[in-house]
Amino acid sequence: MDIKALLACILLVSLGSMAYSWTAASLAKTVQGPFAPASWLVDFFLGPYLAIVSIVPWVLMAWLDSRPGHLREQIHKILSSRLTLDTATLLIPSICLLAWLNQTGNDQTRLIATIAMALPMAWLTLKHGWRAVAISGPLVIACISVSLTSEEAPNSQLYTAMAFLTITVTSLFVLGARISVQLAKEEEERLSLLNVQRVARQSLQLSEQRMRHTSQALEYLAGTLHITNSRLLEQMRRIVPNIESHAFYKQALNTQSQVYRLAENMHPVAWRERGLPAALNETVARALDEAGIAYRCEISGRGFSRLNPAVLTATYRTACEAVVYVTSRLACTRVSLVLRGGETNGKRWIVLRVEGVLEETGVANAVFHSEERKLLAAKLGASTLDIPEIRDHVRIFDGLLHMRIPGDRLQLTAMLHDAVQEEQREISRFAPPLRLWVK
Repeated sequence: MDIKALLACILLVSLGSMAYSWTAASLAKTVQGPFAPASWLVDFFLGPYLAIVSIVPWVLMAWLDSRPGHLREQIHKILSSRLTLDTATLLIPSICLLAWLNQTGNDQTRLIATIAMALPMAWLTLKHGWRAVAISGPLVIACISVSLTSEEAPNSQLYTAMAFLTITVTSLFVLGARISVQLAKEEEERLSLLNVQRVARQSLQLSEQRMRHTSQALEYLAGTLHITNSRLLEQMRRIVPNIESHAFYKQALNTQSQVYRLAENMHPVAWRERGLPAALNETVARALDEAGIAYRCEISGRGFSRLNPAVLTATYRTACEAVVYVTSRLACTRVSLVLRGGETNGKRWIVLRVEGVLEETGVANAVFHSEERKLLAAKLGASTLDIPEIRDHVRIFDGLLHMRIPGDRLQLTAMLHDAVQEEQREISRFAPPLRLWVK
C-alpha cells in the first residue's frame, strides 16, 4: 500500500474540510470577535486530519486482509500475530501508565508523559511497519484528547498537543511505510530461499533415487553375468574337455565382484534395506576396517523413522563426506561417529559428529594401507568435498557445520532439520517449553 498517497489524500480532504467549514462559518456569520488562526487551524484542520488518520488505516487493513469465507482463520491469525502480542504486552500498559501520569501529574510531568507516548509507537513502527502506527496511533490520540477535554486546559497546551500528534503520527506513518517495504523484501527473499532449498532437496532426493535404481540394476547385471558365465563355461567344457577353465572362472568371478562392489558403493544394501543406522554400523565400518582405521559408532535419540527421507539421505552422505575428510589426514588412526535425533517445538532435527584421532605413530600404518585409503571415498560413494562444500550441503536443510581441532583430534559437527512444508517451518517465538526426545 502507498502510504504517501494515502497521507496526501488525507491532507487534501482535511484542507477541503477546513475550507468548507471556514466558508460556511463566514457565510453564517457565526464568528464573533477577532479572527483566531490557531483556533481555526485546530478546529477545522488538525481535528479532522487526526480523525481521518485514526479511522482510515483500520479500514484499509481490514480490506487488505479480507478473505471471503475465512473469518475464523483471519481472527486466529490476528490474535496470534506478533504485532497483537506486542500491542497487548507493551503498548497498552505503557500508554495506560503515561495517561495516568498525564491526568495526575503537574504541568511538567504532563508534558513529559505526552511526549513519551510516542516512544512505544516508534518502537512498534520500527519492528512491524505502518500497521503498528495504525493500531497505536488512535490509542495515543484518544488518551491525549481525553486528558485535554477532561478539564479546562489552556489553549496553548491544546494547540501544542494537537500539533505534536499530527507531526508524530504523520512522521511515523512515513517511517512505517519504509519499514514495511523492507520487511516485504526480506519476506520475499526468505520465500525465494525456501524455494531454492525445496528445489535442492528434491534434486538431492531424485539423485539418490537414480543411484538406488542404478545400484539395483548393477546387482541384477552381476547376477546375470554369473549365470551367463557359468553356462558359457559349461558349454566350453563340453566342446573342449581339456580346456583350462580355472583362469577363466577366476576372471568371471572377479568381474562379478567388481560389479557388485560398484553397486554397493553407489547405494549400499544396508542403507537401502535397513536404514541409516545399519549403513553407519556396517557399510562405513567395513570400509574403514579395510583401510586399517578403527571405528566406533554411537546412535541415540528417537524419531528417526519420522524424519523425511531426504534428511536421512543428506545425513548419510554428510557422514560419508565427513569420514573421508577426517581420514584424509595420514595421522588419523581412529574415527568416532555420534548420531543423535530429537524434536524441539514440533520440529525434528538430527545431529551428526565425526571425530578423528590424530596420532603421529599411526603414519606408518596409514602408508601401509595407502591403497585402501585411496579407495575409501569410492567405497563410501563420497565426492571428497571440502568444508565449504559440505557446509553448503548441510545448509540445504537449514543446518550448521562446525569444525574444531582440539589438541590431537579433528571434529566435524553438523546439525540438520527436518524438511517440512513452508507453512509449517515458522516456529512461534512463544512456543511451549523445549521437548528433547534424546536418551
